[in-house]
Amino acid sequence: MSKKCVLKEVVLLFPHLFVEEKTRTGFEGKYTTTIGIAGSNASDLMELKDAIEEEINKIAESHPEIPRSEIRNPLMDSSEMNLEEMLGEDWKTMRTATRQRPDIIDADGDVVLNPALVKHGAVASVSVVVRGYFFDGKAGVGCVLNNVMLSGDYKNLAYRRSAQEDFKELLRARKAQREGERTSFLD
Repeated sequence: MSKKCVLKEVVLLFPHLFVEEKTRTGFEGKYTTTIGIAGSNASDLMELKDAIEEEINKIAESHPEIPRSEIRNPLMDSSEMNLEEMLGEDWKTMRTATRQRPDIIDADGDVVLNPALVKHGAVASVSVVVRGYFFDGKAGVGCVLNNVMLSGDYKNLAYRRSAQEDFKELLRARKAQREGERTSFLD
């Protein structure tokens, strides 16, 4: 039996929610995103961890031949995905996927049809179904993405400088040059 969890104020990382992502040859594409969950989101994180642990226990009971340590847990520290520079060290990440395109709404409940609004760094609430699996000799817990509600906020995940910062001196020189041209024209 799977469990549905609603996670509030998560960050969408590398979302593919309007176009299917083909991850393996020979398999159908899926709608995917990695979800960043802040450590400060303790109640949602605890509910998710409990649901995952429940599914791991079910797999361990029904497949005793599989060592518990080999049952895949989808929840990872941000450092395990090399995302600690973007998110910080107290974040957890989880990859989600679904065969059916999730419904996406904004904070007012209106359907979101513009893919540009569902971008890397979007802050959202999501509903996921936590489900154990045993396939091709491998066991683990997967998280199926159901629906997304965008908050309208975005977390700046760029761990590089902006174009304005990189070209500050050139922009300042260009502006001074234009002002000088205007001043000489008026003289």
